[in-house]
Amino acid sequence: MQGKKISIKKLMRDAGIRIADVAEASGHDRATVCHVIDEEMVESIQQTALKLIKERTKQVEQQLSLF
Repeated sequence: MQGKKISIKKLMRDAGIRIADVAEASGHDRATVCHVIDEEMVESIQQTALKLIKERTKQVEQQLSLF
C-alpha cells in the first residue's frame, strides 16, 4: 500500500527540528532553508514555469507559421 508522501516539513515538525536548526547545521541562512524545504512552493513554481514555457512556445510557433 502506497500512501501520500510525507513532507520534510512534517517530518521536521514531528522530530522537533526547527528551520533554524537546519540553517545552523547546514551553514545556510534561515530564509534560504525555508524556501528550499517548501516542497509545495517548489512544485507550484515549477508548474508555473512549465505553463509559461508552453505558452511562449505556442506564441513562437504561431509567429513562425506567419513567416
